[in-house]
Amino acid sequence: MKQRLGLFTTQSRVFLTLTIVFAGFLFGGFSAIHYLQTQASPQVNTVRINAGGGEDAPFAADEDFSGGRASKTKATINASAVSDPAPQGVYQTYRYGNFTYSIPNLVPNASCTIRLDFAETYWTKAGQRIFNVKLNNQPVLSNFDILAAAAGGANKAIVKQFSATADATGKVIIQFIKVKDNALVNGIEVLAGNMPVTVPIIPPSTPTPSPTSLPTQAVPNQVPGSQPPQAIPVPALGGQHTFSFRNTMSQTVWVGMSYSKYIPLNGGWALAPGASMSVTIPPGWNGRIWGRTGCTFNSAGMGRCETGDCNGRLQCAGADGQLPRSLGEFNLNAWHGMDFYDISLVDGYNVPMFINTFGGNKPDAITSNGCISRPASAGPSGCIQDVNATCPAVLQKKDASGKVISCQVACNVFHTDQYCCRGPYMPRAMCNPANWPVNYAKVFKDAVPFAYSYPDDDATSTFTCAPDCNYRITFGLTG
Repeated sequence: MKQRLGLFTTQSRVFLTLTIVFAGFLFGGFSAIHYLQTQASPQVNTVRINAGGGEDAPFAADEDFSGGRASKTKATINASAVSDPAPQGVYQTYRYGNFTYSIPNLVPNASCTIRLDFAETYWTKAGQRIFNVKLNNQPVLSNFDILAAAAGGANKAIVKQFSATADATGKVIIQFIKVKDNALVNGIEVLAGNMPVTVPIIPPSTPTPSPTSLPTQAVPNQVPGSQPPQAIPVPALGGQHTFSFRNTMSQTVWVGMSYSKYIPLNGGWALAPGASMSVTIPPGWNGRIWGRTGCTFNSAGMGRCETGDCNGRLQCAGADGQLPRSLGEFNLNAWHGMDFYDISLVDGYNVPMFINTFGGNKPDAITSNGCISRPASAGPSGCIQDVNATCPAVLQKKDASGKVISCQVACNVFHTDQYCCRGPYMPRAMCNPANWPVNYAKVFKDAVPFAYSYPDDDATSTFTCAPDCNYRITFGLTG
């Protein structure tokens, strides 16, 4: 588990070390962390993020990013030239494309040291991958070529190091900008002197109201055998967001959440047909939400789900959902107080799902019944439909009775570069479903016009809201 630590502000100088680990692979992916309280201590603590990947101790799963795509490789990287290298598993996963990491909760204007670790495992000649890196909008690497810097050594780790300063809001912002092919990053590590020790917020067995007590989340409707978790306190922070969940389907949906500093109800609970509930999310939250179906759990909260399963647990506790599954993605207060959110079917579909906003300075893009209306130049219009009803036979997943319970994407069925938008098909101009042998992305886009249907579907599928927005996530075809 990653511990996201803010720096404790004292009169003494606070020094940070931020390590970013890169590796060049190709392929087309946030960490389950509880919200933590802090107390002052001279002890040195560490934050490590496995960019594009899941938890790989001591690195936690990916978070604090916007843009780009995640992938992995089985290549082995020679990191013998790197002092204190990341685990091989971190080098073997990565985020690539054009993307940004915003590292929050640092002391404003604190000094930072940035280490960048790279290794190229896909290209074999210098000049095939070139990109730029900016720190707080200042260039630190221009036309950078991993192979050239490694003297032509593929699968070899190298290091670049720079000095920087956290901005006035306590963030370090790292931008990766592709010039030829894609920029990429494998891991981000933040080391700090004089950082606080984290103390998890532990729910009391019987919360006692007081003027300073934290508000308590509502416990979702119980479903026999689901053993939903007890109510837990929510951080009472300014600018917090309310996330409401409702199930308009005829079957129970088990909600899954992952990939951020705080996960309500430890990332899993049952939502019965017609049920609704709400949780409070702290500012700066960055995470994923999905629905699971066909679940059975014992009294210990262990079992399995037919779709969206998270390691056989009722409470996902940071584990991601098994593919294929419909996915809601959120990056709150990501840029000048603006939230980014989307529904992604890039990894497949299991249940109908849409997001509504409340608050903000512009009308909600999606109606309360899951419809969108916009000019053709801005993207397709229409209302959400069940992808499972139109899923091609070759992409279908069925239960024991033969019922279609989820729809896979072509990449995960055929595993070709073209369907996966990787290798020679990675550039945006080449990642075009209209040129695929069969345009399977159209199946998803026709059914859910506001959702990502393939990796480069950003323009018609990413939505924003500001300021101080609240969200309602609906599982179902109607509001």
